[in-house]
Amino acid sequence: MPNLDPIALIEASKKAIGTPYQHLGRVLGQGVDCLGLVVCVLREVGIDIADFSYEKDWWEGDRKTKFQKAYYEEFEVVPMGVQKAGDVVALRMSHPFTDHVGLMLDRSRFLHAGEAFGVRVSRLSDPHIARRISAFYRFAGSVSRETIKTD
Repeated sequence: MPNLDPIALIEASKKAIGTPYQHLGRVLGQGVDCLGLVVCVLREVGIDIADFSYEKDWWEGDRKTKFQKAYYEEFEVVPMGVQKAGDVVALRMSHPFTDHVGLMLDRSRFLHAGEAFGVRVSRLSDPHIARRISAFYRFAGSVSRETIKTD
């Protein structure tokens, strides 16, 4: 994965803020869902990740989300506390498994899209968010093994 320019990420995120929520939407400014937002913003900064739609089988099977299955080869888990701009935060909003994702802007703020509010920035420290964090992911090629040691 190419190096992520945090300034470019912030600029792309500013353009995305206020975009309305649209299930399966993939057009910034017109409508995106949470995964569409991550895909579109990363593509805006030159990082092309796989995309897929998630209709009927989003949570069927072994309770791992399609996000986790589809990106198994493309990301690595990042321990809490070392997340950074460009990482994906996975959350359990209304199910006991990951059903929402956002894009980290720095160590404490992330961009996400929801039905009730469209695209906005939230803080990990928000009690509504903090208790729902499932994991952080960094796309392969951008993870330093030294960074994620937890000795």
